[in-house]
Amino acid sequence: WLAVFSVPLFLGIHPVLFRRYNSADLIRGWSAKEGIKFERAYLSNTVEQPAVNVLAAVTLGMVAPLGLIKLVPIQAIIYVIGRVLFYFSYRANPMKRFVGFVMGYYVAVGSLLLSVYFVVFGDV
Repeated sequence: WLAVFSVPLFLGIHPVLFRRYNSADLIRGWSAKEGIKFERAYLSNTVEQPAVNVLAAVTLGMVAPLGLIKLVPIQAIIYVIGRVLFYFSYRANPMKRFVGFVMGYYVAVGSLLLSVYFVVFGDV
């Protein structure tokens, strides 16, 4: 399930790849900041998010009781759905990206808090 966290990153790389491939200016590095501004902003954020989520998911997987280990794939699925929502809402109107961000980030925060709970109050 940890590989699922990389799916939005791979999907975000493709628009940059195709825009750069089809633009002589972008291939040479000219106007790269303006030509792919949205894609760069999305990728920058999407590189950070899997790191946080993977660390939280690994931690949860290590300390959760066996009956609750299903929380790791649930976290991965919520993360991917959140990143898809983030992408489309960010592209449409950057001020509306909040829901996608919350799903992508705060699910990791919840996972981390749950891991701390299992360490403190569980049999770990």
